[in-house]
Amino acid sequence: MTGRALPLLLIVVSLFWPSPLLAQGAVEFEPLGVAQGLDVKVVPSLLVDRSGLLWVATREGLYRYDGYEARRMPVGKGGPGELPDGDLRALFEDSHGRIWVASNTAGLSRYDPKSGSFRHYRHDVADPNTLSHASIYGMAEDHSGHLWVGSQIGLNRLDPATGIVERYFHDPDDPRSLSHDYAYTVHADRAGNLWVATVGGGISIRRPGRTGFDRIDLSVHLAERPEINDVFAFAEGRDGSMFVGTRSGLVEIGPGAREVRQIPLIPESKTARIITDLAWGPRGRLWMTTMAKGVLVYDPDDGSVVPANPELPGQPGQLPALPQMNLVISGRRVFVGTWGSGVYLARLPEERFGFLDADSETSHLRNRNVTAILSGEGSRPWVGTFGGGVQPLAEDRKRVEKLPGTPSQLNTDGVLAMTRRQSGEIAVGTNHGLWLLSAGGTPLERISGDSGRGLGDGYVTSLAEDDRGVLWVGVGGSGLFRLSPGGEQFDSLQHDPHRVDSLSGNYISGLLDLGKGLLLVGTRSNGLNLCRTEVWSCQRFTVAEGLGHHSVTGLYRSDSGYLWVGTNGGGLHQFALTGGGQLRLLRRWTERDGLLSDGVAGIIEDNDGSLWISSHRGLTRLQPATGAVANHVAESGLPVTHFNVRAAARDEHYLYFGGLGGVVKVPPGTPMRERDPSPVRMIELTRPDGQGGLNIQPATALSAYSMRWGEMLSVSFAVLDYARGQHQYQYRLDEESDWQALGERHVVTLLELSPGVHRLSIRGRDAFGNWSVSPSLDLEVIPPLWMTLEFRVGGLLLLLVGTWGWHRHRVRGLRRRNRRLEKLQREKELALQRVRESREELSQAHTGLRNLTHRMQSTREEQRQLIARELHDELGQTLTATKISLQRAGGAADAGAAGGLLASAIAMIDSMIAQVRNISLSLRPPLLDEAGLVEALRVHLDSVSDRAGVQIGLVTQFDLSWIEGDLRTTIFRLVQEAVNNAIRHACASRIEVRLRYDAQRLILEVEDNGCGFEPVEVWARARRGEHLGLLGMLERVHGVCGEMHFDSSPGSGCRVTAKIPVLNHAEAPILE
Repeated sequence: MTGRALPLLLIVVSLFWPSPLLAQGAVEFEPLGVAQGLDVKVVPSLLVDRSGLLWVATREGLYRYDGYEARRMPVGKGGPGELPDGDLRALFEDSHGRIWVASNTAGLSRYDPKSGSFRHYRHDVADPNTLSHASIYGMAEDHSGHLWVGSQIGLNRLDPATGIVERYFHDPDDPRSLSHDYAYTVHADRAGNLWVATVGGGISIRRPGRTGFDRIDLSVHLAERPEINDVFAFAEGRDGSMFVGTRSGLVEIGPGAREVRQIPLIPESKTARIITDLAWGPRGRLWMTTMAKGVLVYDPDDGSVVPANPELPGQPGQLPALPQMNLVISGRRVFVGTWGSGVYLARLPEERFGFLDADSETSHLRNRNVTAILSGEGSRPWVGTFGGGVQPLAEDRKRVEKLPGTPSQLNTDGVLAMTRRQSGEIAVGTNHGLWLLSAGGTPLERISGDSGRGLGDGYVTSLAEDDRGVLWVGVGGSGLFRLSPGGEQFDSLQHDPHRVDSLSGNYISGLLDLGKGLLLVGTRSNGLNLCRTEVWSCQRFTVAEGLGHHSVTGLYRSDSGYLWVGTNGGGLHQFALTGGGQLRLLRRWTERDGLLSDGVAGIIEDNDGSLWISSHRGLTRLQPATGAVANHVAESGLPVTHFNVRAAARDEHYLYFGGLGGVVKVPPGTPMRERDPSPVRMIELTRPDGQGGLNIQPATALSAYSMRWGEMLSVSFAVLDYARGQHQYQYRLDEESDWQALGERHVVTLLELSPGVHRLSIRGRDAFGNWSVSPSLDLEVIPPLWMTLEFRVGGLLLLLVGTWGWHRHRVRGLRRRNRRLEKLQREKELALQRVRESREELSQAHTGLRNLTHRMQSTREEQRQLIARELHDELGQTLTATKISLQRAGGAADAGAAGGLLASAIAMIDSMIAQVRNISLSLRPPLLDEAGLVEALRVHLDSVSDRAGVQIGLVTQFDLSWIEGDLRTTIFRLVQEAVNNAIRHACASRIEVRLRYDAQRLILEVEDNGCGFEPVEVWARARRGEHLGLLGMLERVHGVCGEMHFDSSPGSGCRVTAKIPVLNHAEAPILE
C-alpha cells in the first residue's frame, strides 16, 4: 500500500466506523461562568490546579474560577499583589503548587497560593542572567526543579530558588544549538528529556547527560511543506511516543524518535489542520483543539479521528465558529479556551443511556410526560403518558407505535398505572377510572365511579393482580377495591377509624402482591400496610414504627426476597418478611448515604443485585450488599432527570424509567462504575481589615490561620464539579462534633469563636450526590490578655494570694489586736508592777533622800572638817611657826640671826601660799577658766596620773574651745568624778578619756580596764542614796538635757558615756 493510500483509508474508516465516542452521543459544549464574572473573550491558556480550581489566562487578565465566582487578579505596576501585564500567554503549575503566569510584554510571574502574592521575573537587556525576552510562552519543570521557559526569542532555564536564568539561542554555525529562537512551548517527558516546540524550526530535544539539542525537522521526515515545523503542542503517549500538534496537523514521533508519521485529519483542509493544543482524555483518547474544526478526538487503538461534536461550529451544543486555543481535561470535564468567546465546558458521558425522546418526532409519543411503563419477559413494553394514553413500544424500542381504532378518550387520558393480567389483558389506571384492554391493546371496557360497578371516584393510582386472579385497584381518596375473578362488582376496603387492623388511609399510592394471601399497600399520607387478603386485616407500618416518611411512593420485591419501599422524603427502606408474615425493617438509605434524593420515584433491580432508583433529580444505582452508590444526572449524560412515581419497569432488553421528556433505557448488566467525589475546597478567608475594608486571603493552600478573638471571619468554599446541579454543604469546627447543615450556602461566617485552635472542615455534596470533605484548616483564635491561660492562672494565683493575704491580714489583725490586748494586759500588769515598784522606790527614795540628806550633811561636815584640818594642821601650824620665827627675829641680837629667821618665815609664808593654792585648785581649778576645757582636763588628768600612778589618756576631736560656761564645768566635773571612781573603786591601771563632737551632740566616754561591776546592783544602791558621786554625775548630765549610759560587767572594766546636745550653738563648728 502506498503512503498516500494509507491516509485515504484511515479517512474512510473514520467516516464509517462507529466510534465509541459517537455511539454514546455527541459531546455538548456550553459557555462557562459568563454569569459568574467569567465574561472574557480571548483565552490563550487554561489550568486546573491540584486543588481543582480553574485558572483562566486571557487578554484581559488572570481569573480564578470555582464554579460560583470568577475572581480577577489585580493588574498594576508589578507589586507583590498584582500582575504587571494583563495580556497573558500561558499558565503552568510546578511541583510545589505554585502557578507561573507568562505575559506578552512583562515576562514571567509566579503566584504563591499560600500568600496570594506574586514574584516577577523580567527581561533586562543589561543582565544576561535574566529572561531572554519579555514575551513568554510555554513552560515545563525538569527533574531537578528548574523551570524551562520558552519565549519569542530564546529558551530559558530558570532557577526558582535564585532567580538566575541561563539562556539558549539558535546558532546557525552550531548544529547542537536550539533549532529556532522562537520557543513556543516546552515539555519534560517521563525519561527526563526536554522537548522544545519552535515556530519555524521544528522540535529540539535536550537529553539528560548530553550537551546541546537534538533536532527533528518534521518537513524533512514527512516530506511536507515548511509549515509543519511550526509546532504548538505536545502530548506524551503511554509507550513513550510523542504526539505533536503543528500548523499542518497531528504528528506522532515514535519512542526514541526513530519513526515520525503524520496522522490524517478530517477534512484535509489547510485551516482545519492547525492543531493548537493536545490533551489526553478518558479511555486513552487524544483530544485536540483546532483553528476551524472545533475539537477533534483521536483514538490510538483504531487510528480514527472524529469530531467531539459532529455539528458544525456555532450550532447549539457545539463550540463557536472561532479558533479554539487550548483545552484542559479534568476527570470527565473538558474545558476549552476560545479566541473571542471565552471558556466552554463539556462533560463526557459515563454510561450509554438509551433514550426515547418525547420531543423527537420520530418517537411518536403523544405526550412528553411519561407516567407509567409496563413490561415483562416475552412481551413488548407499553408506555403511558399523562394526557397521551397508552402506546406500545416498537420491536426496536426506539419508538412507540400508533394503535388504530383507539378511542380519543383513552388517547387523551392521564395514565397512572398499568398491569398485565393472567389472561393477557392489560389493566390501565387513569385519571378517569379503569380501562381494560386486550393483549393487543384493543379497549374492552372502561370502569369509573359512575359505572355502578362499585369502583370509587378518583384517580386510579395503583394496580395489582394476585396469584388467584383477584384484581386490586387503588384509588386516590376512595380506598382499595377488589374485583374477584369473573366478578362484576368491586368490593370496597377502606380505612376504619374504629379498627386498628383496617387500612391506615384511603389515598392508595402503591400495590405489591406478595403471594400467599399477602398484599403490600402504600398510602400517600398514612404509611405502609401489610394486609392479609383471605380474612381481611392489615398490619400498619408508619413513621412511629421507623418509616422515614408517611408518603409511600414505590414498592418492589427483589429476587433475594427483600421488600423495598420508597417514600417521598424518607428515602429507601429495606424490609424482610418474617415467617410469621410480619414486616421487619432492616435498613434505610437516604441522601446521607449517597442517594440523589430522599424522594424515591421508582425501583428496579439489575442483574447483579443492584437497585436502580429513580427520583426527581436523576438515577441512583445502589448495591445493597456493599453500600456502594453511583448517581447519574444531566452532567453525567442522563437525558432525563425528573422521573415519575411508579414509571419504572424492565424486561430482558432494558430497564425503563419514565419521566418528564421521555423514557430512559438502561441495558441490564451495565457495569456499575462508582464516581470519585468532586473535591471540596475552601476558597477564600475574609475578615475586616480594621480600616473599613476587607482583608481577603486565598485559602486553598492554607493549613493554618490565625485571628484575634472577637473578629469576624467569613469562609467561602466550593464543590469543584462546575455543575449546574444543587450542592449541599455542612461544616464543623472539630473532628468530634456533628456536621452543621448549611444547605446550598457556600459561605459560612464565624463569630465569637472561643480562644484556642479550631479545626474547620467543610463537607460538600456535588451534583452527582457524592459527599467529600475538604482539607481541614486549623483556626487559631488568639485571645486577649485577660483570656489567656497565663493571665487566668496568674489571676487565680493572685486571687489565691489575695485571699490568703486577706486571710493572713485578718489573722494578723486579730493577732495584732490580741497582741495589743496582751500588751495592754502586760502594760497593765507592768503599770501595776511599776506602781508597786514606785511605791517601793518611793519608799526607797524617801529612805535614800534621808540617807542622801544625811550623807550630804556628813559630806559637808567632812568637807568642812577636811578644810578645817587642812587649815588647822597645815596653815595653823605654819602660821604659828611663822609667828614664832618673826618674834624671834624681832628679838634677835644681830642682823644675821634676824635675817635667817626672816628668811625662814618667808619660806613658811610661801608654803602657806602653796597650800592655799592647792586648796583653791581642788575646789575649782583656775586653769578651766583661763586655758579652756581641753587644757584644764589635760593638766588635771596629768596631775591625777602622777599622784595615783595610773595611765590616763585624753583623746579629743575637732576644736572644742567654743565650749564654755556651765557646759564646760559639767564636762570637767564628769571627767573628774568618773576618773576618781575608776581609781578609787575599779583598781584600774589604764583609763581612756574621749571627747568628740558629731554636729549635734558632745559625746564623752571614760573607759577603764578595772574590775567592773553589775550595773543593776549599782543602780539599785544609787537609788537608795549610797552612790553620791554617781547620782551627782546623773544630775549634772540631766541638767544639760543629756543622757548617760554605763556599760560594764564584773571583770570586764567599765565605759561611761555621756551624750550632751549642743544644737544651734553659735560657735560650734559646721560638719558636712
